[in-house]
Amino acid sequence: MRTVKTLFVVPRPSNDESTVAIVETTISSRKLCDSHLFFVALRRAITNWVKETKKGKEEWVRSCNDFNIGDLSSLIPCPSLEKYMKKEGILTLSIDIHSADYCSWCYDDLLVNEDELEGDMI
Repeated sequence: MRTVKTLFVVPRPSNDESTVAIVETTISSRKLCDSHLFFVALRRAITNWVKETKKGKEEWVRSCNDFNIGDLSSLIPCPSLEKYMKKEGILTLSIDIHSADYCSWCYDDLLVNEDELEGDMI
């Protein structure tokens, strides 16, 4: 079986802070490189795990019925869930959460002040 490693950056919409989950995964099919298809597979695995296992039910209740990527990040590795993810083609999964106060500048902002450049440098 040929596997594929991929990465997803999952943002948390907020005006107060900037939070992203960096999801690294090894998958069994290239089609799961599509973020929507990966989400559907992950959600199906977790839903079945919640429905069919004691641990899954406990985690669903512990999350106040709001199990999201933050909950998942603090849970893995979880052998009982891994079985369900593998059925969906998700072979490995790691999640890093990064959070900071809102930032006034963004990725594409220029880091050179063009007003200070002269002549042919512009």
